[in-house]
Amino acid sequence: PWATASDIAYGPFAAHVFETPGTHVVVLEATDGTETAIETIEIEVLDPDTFFGGPQTIAISSGSFDGAPAGAMQVASLSAARSFLSSTGMRNARFLFARGQSHDISGGAGSFAAGAFDNLQFGAFGAGADPVLTGGGLRTEGDGFSGAVAVTGLDLQGGYDPATGSGAGAG
Repeated sequence: PWATASDIAYGPFAAHVFETPGTHVVVLEATDGTETAIETIEIEVLDPDTFFGGPQTIAISSGSFDGAPAGAMQVASLSAARSFLSSTGMRNARFLFARGQSHDISGGAGSFAAGAFDNLQFGAFGAGADPVLTGGGLRTEGDGFSGAVAVTGLDLQGGYDPATGSGAGAG
């Protein structure tokens, strides 16, 4: 159950990640200090190994693929993964980077065009430290991206400055 003091969020954005698939009951309470609104809803959490089954999961490693989900497409770079997706027209994709490795995503490899995908998930597989992604950023480009993008368990490194829009990952 999700009902501890650490699950209280303040501000205009709040999030929670359910670790297990299934139907979860969520009680949302919002207050402005004067008035309070309470809403109870059910949320269905899908199993990512089912939703992103087979080649919709792409494991990226410069070495071992130990710990990658069964049936995942295995490639050496994010660029190779994007080339594969472009050739298939798949609209949902999960990119899993090997733990304990560094991955260069420069040259626009981390850019995804709006309208080309419905759901994108970026994460890690295997054992060890979080994968380090360098040389750019993960981003969607263009107007009209209406899908969901999730990024978890990655160490994104680079010199991008959101205030100026310059540095690694810009463009």
